[in-house]
Amino acid sequence: MKNFTSVLLFLALIAFMGCHSHPTDPRLEEAFQFHKEALAVNKAIQDQLQSIKNDSLNVVSQLQKRLQVWEENLVEVPGFEHDHDHSHGGHHHHHHGTEVEVTPEHMINIQKEFLDSIRVIQQEVQLYLGQ
Repeated sequence: MKNFTSVLLFLALIAFMGCHSHPTDPRLEEAFQFHKEALAVNKAIQDQLQSIKNDSLNVVSQLQKRLQVWEENLVEVPGFEHDHDHSHGGHHHHHHGTEVEVTPEHMINIQKEFLDSIRVIQQEVQLYLGQ
């Protein structure tokens, strides 16, 4: 019984370490910073859209559809897939687009593009809200 408990503890430790290990490439860490910033902008937009009571022009639903497309296509940074909660109030597992194998430099550019695209949506929300 003692060996069984030791084996279970060892396997749990390995699983925990595997889930929280980070790539050592600083370029992927930089890409992940852009990814986190884009997710923060997305959360801010979601909060703003939820606060709108009257959507007589159907603008909110159009913006929400654009956000949904953005989220569905969002590319995770390899090694950081489980390091954030996607702004859904907890650890939430879902898939983004297809996995891509690219160089760290290309991953930085991909994440910058996603950040730029969510900022465009954010500007449209701010225009709609008169901010």
